[in-house]
Amino acid sequence: MEHMPLLLEQKVVRSKSKIQIAIQVRSKLSNPDDLFKFSLVVFIPERVNGDSVSILSGDGEFDQWKRCVTWEMEHLPKGQSFMVSAKCLLLDGTSEGTSVDESLKFPVMLRCISNDQISSIRFKAIEANGHPATVSSSNVEKTYRIVHRLN
Repeated sequence: MEHMPLLLEQKVVRSKSKIQIAIQVRSKLSNPDDLFKFSLVVFIPERVNGDSVSILSGDGEFDQWKRCVTWEMEHLPKGQSFMVSAKCLLLDGTSEGTSVDESLKFPVMLRCISNDQISSIRFKAIEANGHPATVSSSNVEKTYRIVHRLN
């Protein structure tokens, strides 16, 4: 598995019909650089009353049509962390029990930009048949997509 530049933890607490979702993201100290342009999305299941969704911490927005809460953050220094949270209520008439708990999953998707580097590499430009040779470089970005589901 490739080096993942962050750790993501999710905690969902339910008390009768009240639900609280908290997500913590931490940039690893081993990262060569900071992380940028975060987009953190939590999807809200159908058994939750969409009108009851509210943001507790972080500058998030709830999209009623997509049934998701989105938080955005521009910059996270390496080794630092942040936490966001939201709360909601189950739909009226949703009974308490294990079958309901099994269907109450809040998948998380996170996107960010991370810069990395190659520690040692050598290039040698060799002319071939009278054609000059050059070495050029380009900036390549890699996007990690993490989907986290409660088991």
